[in-house]
Amino acid sequence: TFGMEYIFLLYTSVWLADSAAYYVGTYLGRNKLYPVVSPNKTFEGAFGSVMGGIIGSVTIRGIFDIPDFTVMGAIVIGGLIGAATLVGDLIESMFKRDAGVKDSGSLIPGHGGLLDKLDGVLIAGPVLYFLLRGF
Repeated sequence: TFGMEYIFLLYTSVWLADSAAYYVGTYLGRNKLYPVVSPNKTFEGAFGSVMGGIIGSVTIRGIFDIPDFTVMGAIVIGGLIGAATLVGDLIESMFKRDAGVKDSGSLIPGHGGLLDKLDGVLIAGPVLYFLLRGF
């Protein structure tokens, strides 16, 4: 069965992936990833996203006693969550660019809107689900 530890795994990994992508991309980013869709995203930030997902997954694995969840499994799942988080962010950026808007709403002032906070989870959630069903 799937319990709260997987919810913590998802949200922690997505949050750290988003944060790491932002900070690594801001301070180390030089090579544009997909400038037509999101001009500020960089390959370095994408690497940060994957690493943030891994850190989140390995951390949650260390906190919770999740049966059959090895360190290698946590690394693989975290990396894929980090990549899925980036894909979700790019998809949402594409929707916003097509709609001609900068932020997806004003519910959370200063944070770009609710969809900006959930875009990674919307893609990473199903990825995590299918990965866990496969293990």
